[in-house]
Amino acid sequence: MDANPVSTEDPSGEAAPVRAVVSLGSNIEPRREHLAKALEALRGFPSTRLLAASPVEETEPVGVPEEFRDRLFLNQVAIFETRLAARDFSDRMHRVEDDLGRVRTVRNGPRTVDIDMVDYGGARSDDPELTLPHPRAAERDFVMRPWRELERRLGAESAEKDGWIDEADIISEFGG
Repeated sequence: MDANPVSTEDPSGEAAPVRAVVSLGSNIEPRREHLAKALEALRGFPSTRLLAASPVEETEPVGVPEEFRDRLFLNQVAIFETRLAARDFSDRMHRVEDDLGRVRTVRNGPRTVDIDMVDYGGARSDDPELTLPHPRAAERDFVMRPWRELERRLGAESAEKDGWIDEADIISEFGG
């Protein structure tokens, strides 16, 4: 991936808007409050607007150490339109996690908030700091199901026009 994967420009010379799909999760109380604050912070990114957000749902933890398997998650998926580069958007997401008290002492341990970029305008990246599309999204129904529903809500015509991948593309993209 280029340093700035937003390589198309609109007539004004600005980066063209790109759709970013983000998943949010929390398993430390107050979980719902952490998600609400995270979503509000994401909405405040410059040159970014929230297009749609799924309802919050409670899910079983995936891939966590045995001692944390009883900590259920609240999860949500949101789709943004942004002119920020993928790296800038991702760096800002990590700052939101930090601001909301995320501590990374145990891999996949409890967290106030976990924010992952699932897709960024179909960009591909093998960079360990920003792998796109998210390498485990297809294994997570709590990501894929709301993403497909949000896509349906946003409308296939709009999705096609903006280069948004449709449901068949999502399934084939992730081997689902």
